[in-house]
Amino acid sequence: MIWTLVSVRILVSSIRICVEFNLAYICRYYTFKMKRIVSCTFLMLFVLAQLNAQRNEYQDEIKIIGDNRYYIEFNSQRQQQISGSAAYPLEAGYLIGFSDSLLSHGQKSISQDSMVWEGLFLQSGKIGLAFYFSAKVPEARYLVELFSARQHKIIGRFTHLSDGYYHVLGPDYSDSTFLRISWKGQGSEIPVRLHHIGVISNPLAEYNFGASGSCNVNVNCAEGSNWQNQKRGVLRILVKQGSALFWCSGSLINNVRQDKTPYVLTANHCGIQSSDDDYLQWAYYFNYESAQCQNPLTEPAYQLITGSQMISSSDNGVEDGSDFRLVLLNQSIPETYNAYFNGWTRSEIIGNSGVTIHHPSGDIKKISTFSSRPVSSGFGQQNNDPSGKYWRVNWTETPNGYGVTEGGSSGSPLFDNNGLITGALTGGNASCSNPEAPDYYGKFSFSWDQNGTEPQHQLRPWLDPDQTDLMLLNGLGEGTDLLMAVFSSDYTEILPDQSIQFSDQSIGDIKGYKWYFEGGTPGASDQSNPGTVRYHSIGAFDVALVVYGDNRKDSLMRESMIKVLPVAVPNPGTRSFELFTGNILPKLFKINIFDVTGRELEFARQDKASGYITLSLLNDYKGMLLVELETEENRMAVKLIIN
Repeated sequence: MIWTLVSVRILVSSIRICVEFNLAYICRYYTFKMKRIVSCTFLMLFVLAQLNAQRNEYQDEIKIIGDNRYYIEFNSQRQQQISGSAAYPLEAGYLIGFSDSLLSHGQKSISQDSMVWEGLFLQSGKIGLAFYFSAKVPEARYLVELFSARQHKIIGRFTHLSDGYYHVLGPDYSDSTFLRISWKGQGSEIPVRLHHIGVISNPLAEYNFGASGSCNVNVNCAEGSNWQNQKRGVLRILVKQGSALFWCSGSLINNVRQDKTPYVLTANHCGIQSSDDDYLQWAYYFNYESAQCQNPLTEPAYQLITGSQMISSSDNGVEDGSDFRLVLLNQSIPETYNAYFNGWTRSEIIGNSGVTIHHPSGDIKKISTFSSRPVSSGFGQQNNDPSGKYWRVNWTETPNGYGVTEGGSSGSPLFDNNGLITGALTGGNASCSNPEAPDYYGKFSFSWDQNGTEPQHQLRPWLDPDQTDLMLLNGLGEGTDLLMAVFSSDYTEILPDQSIQFSDQSIGDIKGYKWYFEGGTPGASDQSNPGTVRYHSIGAFDVALVVYGDNRKDSLMRESMIKVLPVAVPNPGTRSFELFTGNILPKLFKINIFDVTGRELEFARQDKASGYITLSLLNDYKGMLLVELETEENRMAVKLIIN
């Protein structure tokens, strides 16, 4: 019996080889040798079933749809399995394995002394893709780049010079993501391993990244003007726990030595079952925020660090502990990230005002305000308890919204009126539909040294290693040379000879300005607020701003930001009407007229030097028209009703 099992196992392995490599003579040989043990037909069916099972391991989630193309389909059952436990934070998505054999379907090419691998990943629905890499040939010189194919922008990159063994790129929420791996030398082995793809679910988002409730307030609204230092320390965290992904928030936190040790404070229930290897693949997103008060239409840029190690946590649950977790990033934070290490207080006395800064639903950075003193209580309790381990907080409506918290806000810092961390979010009931419900923050004072006697359950040994017993510590990182050009306008679409008001919203110690207004009057300005700019002709025009500091400058150009549209008069009109295009020669325009079915209509045209064009339909027509004007650079249209 044992020999039979061994023989079958040998046969299975042998047929695996012959099937994989199409070695027919091996198949025939082993089939002849083993036919007394079991039917060859049965064995072949059995083995092929096993091979197909392994080959199709990713069939439901990664489909090969041609050379260089992969299709990722969302698996709702896997997402539901992740979201089944209330003990975890907001589920972000799940990981699917990506084997080296799947890389063979990408496209390899040789460019001079370099090799290049390229792959296009198409995703279904409103999902994002994050790519998890590890070094495979550490001595190789390589560059990995991730692009949003539709938006023609880079999502992220890393090289052989980047810190850490693991790297995460993304997520990218466009419907097509392009991955390129290039390396020096003629070696054909790809020097990095793409071992997982994170499928990030985002079914609520209108603009993919904007999944949080509409009542929330962006951190660069007026409510955040006094918290510009503190916000620079707040991070979005993509937590890896086995094959599950979660969103959390956290904050860089200062230590008494003030040596910029990159500690991050978050909630204990964020990654409560993460392994040491999982921590190495946690992703930390810096400066993921709108540059202005309005929600942006496209996802803003951010900086990213991959990798950390767990330092200490409250290992007692929310009933007996304060739900904190302290992690240490595996690399120092680059100066270009403009990071701020938030200060803290372990006082039991808290002021009657303050804020939390967080990433609800994994969205861009938001701010919520309280204007009544938080109350000491147990988690989820309505009664006051002076010895409680949590601050119970109620939020206040402010001019730009009614900031609350959501899943993904877990671990975010609670700041008192002095800008110091006094707690980290565990959870609560506040939401846009129930903004007056309370939230609960594990007290910093309890997390300091009361979750247990061991260092791995306290903050004190790590934030005060010299045992100075400081009650509070201010933040670290003020006076940095951050400089960021940001601006807005009261309108982006106008008619010829109308004006637009531009407003400077730049950040930093700015010494000088230079504005550029393509097609506008004036065409440039060196004032912080340039006033009104008039546009005399139709078209789509760029706006740019350069801000200058003592030792550096920053610029922002928004292509085709201002659209000056033609106007038809009269409207409603008759078969003969005029288009006003502004102070521009009409002969530069090609004109087409269409009815509502898309049928092109015939017309007569007469150009006038004053910027007017007279158009006369050659046939009777009543209803709505679309008049299209086209130049080499722009195409625009105006609707007109003919009575």
